[in-house]
Amino acid sequence: MSQISILKNKTTGEQYFPQTKFEAILDAGEKIPTLAQLESLVERNAENKEAINGLNANNSVWSSWNSTGVNLLGNAVINSSVDDYPMIRTKKIGSQTAVQLSFNIKNLVSANTAYIQIPVANIPEKNALFNFFTKAGNDLGIWRIDETGKVILINNLKATYDAATNYNVVAEWQAKI
Repeated sequence: MSQISILKNKTTGEQYFPQTKFEAILDAGEKIPTLAQLESLVERNAENKEAINGLNANNSVWSSWNSTGVNLLGNAVINSSVDDYPMIRTKKIGSQTAVQLSFNIKNLVSANTAYIQIPVANIPEKNALFNFFTKAGNDLGIWRIDETGKVILINNLKATYDAATNYNVVAEWQAKI
């Protein structure tokens, strides 16, 4: 059974029979976008997609771990396998470079000592304030990377050092531009 809708204009009191569902929606002009508005949204969406693709074009995946330009300093030695040697990897995120450093070393016998050297191109953006913490056995190591790329063991919570304690670290930061 069909239904006939009769609408009445409040201002004029005039009655009319809507021909479409759109006409039957009294606030259609406020709630339903026009074709021009929809086309504008589609156009802006395409522009946004293009801008996002442009940003993503500057991004990369993580590089392979490598030890190029990375050296052990002082008395530091790797813990057990060649994979424990300090290595870095990088990836681009827009105009920035993210850096990860991984190592598992031991024979660290004093505080405020540089035990690793990394390339200066990979130092943290805020090198004077950059610290990372690592669990070493039952101890916590506090490290800093200085402006020359030296990775320095500042201290550990026990404030005792021995050749047997190993420091297994994975740290990440944004490189200085």
